[in-house]
Amino acid sequence: MAGTDAFEASAAFAAAPVARLATAGTDAVPHLVPVVFAVPEHRSDILYTAVDSKPKTTQRLRRLVNIENNPAVSLLVDH
Repeated sequence: MAGTDAFEASAAFAAAPVARLATAGTDAVPHLVPVVFAVPEHRSDILYTAVDSKPKTTQRLRRLVNIENNPAVSLLVDH
């Protein structure tokens, strides 16, 4: 996005339909999951992702456990 200003970059980021959240556990093994997200208007420094309540084998989702143990994450958004 050469020549793109911060406002345009933030708008493109917020308009993306899906992102990939990368976390790592205490064993340093990366874990990558697709996430939907929302960015509050006028707050490009915050985003929210959904944690659904679909029936799963566990309620302790790996990405959440990883974030509790290591809050350094990466988010990849295609544009």
